[in-house]
Amino acid sequence: MMESLRPSFAAMESLKSSAAVAAMAEATRPSLAASEGLTILPSIERPPLPASLIAMAEAASRPSAATLAAIEAASAAILDQAALSKIASIAELSRGGSGINTIASGLSGVNGRLPGLNYPSFADWETALSKTLAGSRRPKPRRNRKPSDFFGSFEVEVASLKQLLRALSVLQQKNSALGLVWRGQQNADWPVNSSLTRALRAAEHGSDESRLIAVERFQLAAGDQWGIVRNAGEMAFFAELQHQGAPTRLIDVSLDPEIAAWFAVSLNHDEHDAADGRIVAWGRSAAPRRNQTIEPPSFFAPPGTNAFWHQWSDAESRRTNDWGTGRAVPAWQPPALNGRMRAQRAAFLFDAEPIVDDDLLELFATNLGETWRAREIAQSTRVLGLPAAHDVKAKPNTENVVPMFSIRIAADVKRDVRKYLETKGLTENSIYPDWAGLVSYLRRVSAVETGLGKA
Repeated sequence: MMESLRPSFAAMESLKSSAAVAAMAEATRPSLAASEGLTILPSIERPPLPASLIAMAEAASRPSAATLAAIEAASAAILDQAALSKIASIAELSRGGSGINTIASGLSGVNGRLPGLNYPSFADWETALSKTLAGSRRPKPRRNRKPSDFFGSFEVEVASLKQLLRALSVLQQKNSALGLVWRGQQNADWPVNSSLTRALRAAEHGSDESRLIAVERFQLAAGDQWGIVRNAGEMAFFAELQHQGAPTRLIDVSLDPEIAAWFAVSLNHDEHDAADGRIVAWGRSAAPRRNQTIEPPSFFAPPGTNAFWHQWSDAESRRTNDWGTGRAVPAWQPPALNGRMRAQRAAFLFDAEPIVDDDLLELFATNLGETWRAREIAQSTRVLGLPAAHDVKAKPNTENVVPMFSIRIAADVKRDVRKYLETKGLTENSIYPDWAGLVSYLRRVSAVETGLGKA
């Protein structure tokens, strides 16, 4: 039977009363199944359990609570001492996987019964013990959840342009005071992470903080070899790398939800047009507590122009400075915005190795109604936020984590959304109003074929 149940001798002695049997079943797992099994036993006054039977059961070492209850009930309806010995052998024989069959065979030779009593049948024994054993089996380990599962646990799915505009409007009405920043992704299955994290994972390297910092230091050294002068500091250097397409920890976001929607439905990569898109939004500050006022969040002002996070080499220093904790989402804009960033009303978030402790896991489980592993959350988003519904005002939480919202755009709606955004002046040439944008467009559509009228 269950290897983990080991009632003491004193506990077995207490089986002399039916109330003690019920208490034992309730106190040991599976309590519910054991209780169900006991409901089929007759309401009869049971004589004290013979000392010899207790000794034999103790020697059996590890009978389950249901087996002990079965022994007591059976002994109450048996007159012949030889039969008692046969019943006691159940505890010894049922330690393997054939406990139910053993009980049936053990009872098959018992003929002495108290006259006039309504005792359980063999079928009743088997049913009761089947329920008990079924409840005691360990559940199979669940599969690892994917980013789509994570976002799907709190997303709102829109199946029309009208629903999308309504969702964006409601979300802003309820939570604009938190300084929302928005990100659009063409494929709803994608996690939220930086190009540097994606590059490290593609190369089958870890994406912990130490590896991100190692790559950044290499990039700075390479810039020195190329003679790049960093007049505006290291952060501006990384911003320019991001603009030129190099992998960095910076994550593009916008202050405009419709620009985020443009990125979620854009045709930059045709192969993703058949997939649902996603918009993710974060509050830049946590929801205030009752009677607490909140000032509109401003853009993040870094302590200097260099990569300040390089000094936080351990988890404790990162936790102290809220780097990867979700208690702050610093949105940074370089001092000198280029034309592309102005057109996109853009800012950067920082990809940081998420710090997901037990308190945060408990908070996620409460909000999502199911447990999550730290690894699953970290694989889903590198910018932590507490999942929240889009149509209610975000509530304060014990860990002071910023809220996070998700809107899933059905693939069939993308074309309609693109047409609508075009009427608002959001097109590829307005979003990427520079040479790099033009070159990217010409490479994708093949200017030669288009010029000849073949595309």
